[in-house]
Amino acid sequence: MNNKNKNNLKREAAARRALTALTAAVMSTAGAVVAKDADLSDTEAESAVVVRSPWGFVDHAPVVGMLVQEDVSAFEALRCRPTVTIVEFSLEQDFQVNLELEQFWVTDNDTQFIVAGDGGEERIEAPEVATFRGYVAGYEDSWVFLGVTPTEVQGVVRLSEGVEYVISTPRPSQALDQDRLPMIFERFATKGLFSPPVWNCDPEESPEAVPMTELLERAEAGGVGDDGDDETISGYTWKVLDLAIDCDWEFRNLFGSVNETAAYATLLTAAASSIYERDMELKIALHYIRVWNTSNDPYTMFTTATALPEFRDYWNANMGGVGRAFAHLLSAKDMVQ
Repeated sequence: MNNKNKNNLKREAAARRALTALTAAVMSTAGAVVAKDADLSDTEAESAVVVRSPWGFVDHAPVVGMLVQEDVSAFEALRCRPTVTIVEFSLEQDFQVNLELEQFWVTDNDTQFIVAGDGGEERIEAPEVATFRGYVAGYEDSWVFLGVTPTEVQGVVRLSEGVEYVISTPRPSQALDQDRLPMIFERFATKGLFSPPVWNCDPEESPEAVPMTELLERAEAGGVGDDGDDETISGYTWKVLDLAIDCDWEFRNLFGSVNETAAYATLLTAAASSIYERDMELKIALHYIRVWNTSNDPYTMFTTATALPEFRDYWNANMGGVGRAFAHLLSAKDMVQ
């Protein structure tokens, strides 16, 4: 994005922030802070609040900033908010916007969180996660995903085509400081500064594979999930895809604990679901997550051509009791083609 367009966006954002702050002040004086939205139920609208961003912003490097948590915990400030307007959310130094968000879930009380070790498997408590979807106030084509836990924040703020900010808390081994401050950067402005790993996909062609066009037709007909039922969320009807996730030992080792591993897998699923909801009216329902807390997991292959059939064969042979439309393996192995 060139400087002229960026300056115009900053001026527009400043005007919108001033209007939202004035509206919040007036509503607060009246005894309630309510963000009414036509897509929200009356109960949801009554619980919507306006909060100042719990993160401050500091420059770190060219086109890369850090989000510094203020006195209040971001997770505690947001976790109980069905709908929330976050005002003065910093994308860059002196560039703030207002986020209109609705909390959503990809898990429920029946979702199984499992840890597998040398002594067997046991069920664990669900991780503390709060996930939100929404838009940037005043930006017609905007889209926002925000996921927070007690230890991290992950998200995407898209203002328009080609203008997108990524929020990412680094893994412990990747952190630039001991506090693991979340980074925020404009995705397309950092091209050439970061070197993502080269990824090659080498799936095995199976005669039993269902073409994607047929899967989409099934989704339209209501046959994606176990029962094909629709789910109503905030006035919209979604098709639901039932998902199960396995996390191998190498993936577990990216995180400080089993709980953090499960939390990140949940955030990742929620981010993917919010994109499918936006583009296809298809919601992902996460029914099962297992984290292998031992190097003796059943996944031993290190090529994309062999790891996929190994995963498929293991699940077909051993995981018949886990209801799902799809199973997905999260791995941090150094895969080769």
